[in-house]
Amino acid sequence: MTVTRLSLLAAGALFLCGLAPLAAAEPKTAEDYYKAGQTFRAAKQYDKAKDSFETAALLDGRCLKAHVALAWVDNETGDYRGAAAAALTAVLIDSDSADGWRELGYAEYRQGEYSLAKKALQVAVQLNPSDAASRHYLDAVKKQLGEDADTAAKK
Repeated sequence: MTVTRLSLLAAGALFLCGLAPLAAAEPKTAEDYYKAGQTFRAAKQYDKAKDSFETAALLDGRCLKAHVALAWVDNETGDYRGAAAAALTAVLIDSDSADGWRELGYAEYRQGEYSLAKKALQVAVQLNPSDAASRHYLDAVKKQLGEDADTAAKK
């Protein structure tokens, strides 16, 4: 018997004895995987979150929130190229996605692509002027470019 088979038999025996809870149902749809990813993200289990968001995006290539969430996780973990790719996909799906533009701008900023970052963040601020993060990142980019960083004051 293999270790896996023994593990399954042991788990089954524990379950039958009432000593093991039923395992959560495996996600089946893009929405299920997205929700699982959000749970992992909240627990700061970023590898599992990324896997879940990637699966959601594979199951439904037009799942905007999966691409934006994937970009966020990649930005959070320092994979700025991956974040830029996921965010670019998000804004190609919906050019009015302020979150997608923010994540794209942040990824470009972190890669030192200040002109690209500025353009993306300007769109993000235009789409959602109340997003403090977009305004903050735009100010940081403008500072890098030697421009006045004043978007936060211009709510």
